[in-house]
Amino acid sequence: MRIDEDLKAIMGSADGCSLVALGDLQTRLVLRFVSERSLTQERLNHVCAQANRAFRYVDALRQDVSSETGADDNAMMATPKGYDVFIRSAQNHTDVIFCSCNDMRTAKQLVKHAREFLLKMAPAA
Repeated sequence: MRIDEDLKAIMGSADGCSLVALGDLQTRLVLRFVSERSLTQERLNHVCAQANRAFRYVDALRQDVSSETGADDNAMMATPKGYDVFIRSAQNHTDVIFCSCNDMRTAKQLVKHAREFLLKMAPAA
């Protein structure tokens, strides 16, 4: 599997994406990433912790809602510089893709590509 190339392809799939990372929600560690600028491992792990918190909220809200209201595999957060989007694997809820982008349109585009990557990464049943 060409993880680095796949992450670069996700990043290149939409203008305005500055970071794409693959992380593990259980360990809260970023395993691989591509970025327009260098980032410390501490900063990357903070991003993974943000994703973990976001999905705890998504899961808590899901339990409070009695009917299906949409996908629970992604979460978005507005930041001073744009949007952070987290997409977790439907097959393995510990694998997560994190993308940082300039606007909501770009964030929505990246969700589709990240889902495809996570599906390809999942072990065959």
